[in-house]
Amino acid sequence: MSDLYHIERLSKQDWQRLKSLRMRSVADAPAAFGTSQESMIACTDQFWSAQVENMACFVVGRLTQEGKEDLGLVRGAHDLESIEHVWLLGMWIDPTARGQGLGLRLGQAVIDWARALDEVSTVKLEVAHDNKPAIILYERLGFKATAHGQRDSGVQPKNIVYQYLV
Repeated sequence: MSDLYHIERLSKQDWQRLKSLRMRSVADAPAAFGTSQESMIACTDQFWSAQVENMACFVVGRLTQEGKEDLGLVRGAHDLESIEHVWLLGMWIDPTARGQGLGLRLGQAVIDWARALDEVSTVKLEVAHDNKPAIILYERLGFKATAHGQRDSGVQPKNIVYQYLV
């Protein structure tokens, strides 16, 4: 992979980059993220700033002649019920940059962040049962399916919960 790509953790003043990437991700795959652009547009600047402040937000990008180009995003968040768990949330790569290993690099950034937290033993995520590219990515990172998440019509699992032991 080219060294032109870089991973960086966003800081509080980068909230507009987070907002832009989340808007792009929801426009690309609204069902995967369980939200709409309308609901995201309604979020305040303070909401976005708090997201960056309270989560580990990692961006993959590259330098171009025009400056930085953000190509993907993932967030790491503390579990609200257990200090031993964190969540990998909202993994997204721009369609023009897929297939280049950028998702692996973003996922590894969350794993590395979790490893640096003394009390954390597990990184969890939920993925749609029919999102085969994402499932392959997470399994390549070392995640294992552990349970079913939300149910679709009470018959077929909509999401699969995966976990990675740090």
